[in-house]
Amino acid sequence: MDSNTLPIISTDRVVLRWVSENDIDSLYEVFSDPQVMRYWSTAPFTDREAAVNLQREIAAGNETNTMMKWGLALRDSDRLIGTTTLFNLNLDNGRAELGYAMGADGFMSKESMAGTPIPFDQPRPGMTTRRTWTIRSGR
Repeated sequence: MDSNTLPIISTDRVVLRWVSENDIDSLYEVFSDPQVMRYWSTAPFTDREAAVNLQREIAAGNETNTMMKWGLALRDSDRLIGTTTLFNLNLDNGRAELGYAMGADGFMSKESMAGTPIPFDQPRPGMTTRRTWTIRSGR
């Protein structure tokens, strides 16, 4: 698997899918929340332009195989409520780290892990992962 074949993954409540320009306002809502960003590697977004830049970084990372990032959208409304990412990719060795961010509408445990089996669909000896995440549950 590579980012050119980044699949759409559906669960009962959410869809893991590409992040598009239509998701910028939702990205801003999630990544400007201090609770979500509490353990993140950057400060909360202070303006919408940061979300525009993030969406561009996501597209570039998916296209260059430097990361594989899905948007987590509510199945019923298609509204983005978070992201899940495979990053620090080593596709030759089948190694990646998994992280996610979820906004206040989060119900992350089952849905975020829907992306976990993706790198393992073609098992490779010695494959390893490390998980990192941030989540805000409830308003």
